[in-house]
Amino acid sequence: SPGVKVVCIPFIAVRTRYRRSGIGRFLLKRLKRPSQVGPYDALVIQADAESTEFFRKNDFSDDIILNSRFREAVVDDTGREILPRSTAYGRRELMCYLPPFDGHYPPMPGTNEWNRTEVMNAIDDEVERWRVRSLEAYQSQWSCIARLQQEIVKLRSLLKRQEYGFNKLRKENQSLQKMLLQSETQSTLALIEAWKNETANYG
Repeated sequence: SPGVKVVCIPFIAVRTRYRRSGIGRFLLKRLKRPSQVGPYDALVIQADAESTEFFRKNDFSDDIILNSRFREAVVDDTGREILPRSTAYGRRELMCYLPPFDGHYPPMPGTNEWNRTEVMNAIDDEVERWRVRSLEAYQSQWSCIARLQQEIVKLRSLLKRQEYGFNKLRKENQSLQKMLLQSETQSTLALIEAWKNETANYG
């Protein structure tokens, strides 16, 4: 999304014999610091099946809808994936970490992290963006519902006209069949009468 600062982690790993010793957690903790990577809105990584649970435990989310907004961030201008979804080790899953509001700014010496003006402004800005997006989503949903409702009314009207036309054609067809049957009956009776007359003349 425009204006969203996304930090892509192309690769992070710990040798097997050094795992479960806190090294991976330590590396992620350092990467989460704005003082290391600069102010950001999200950290994203493509995690393989083996490491997905590790990233979940370290506050990364694998929510598909949430991560879909960062899909463009992992593709460069040529369309090449910066974070490939498939490697020699199998398919990988996009995951993201969203920092707290105080993670948007480097620490300021001599101030309390929780009481910084920048943090409160960031919260207010985020709430306002959420309000605007929610309003736009609400308006879009109702616009869609209203249009669908009009489509249903239009289709019902069309079906009603078609049903009227079908009923009219059916009645006309029944009337024509009745007239045809009467005509055939009269023709048959006339032929029988003519045959009787000819038979009587020969008799």
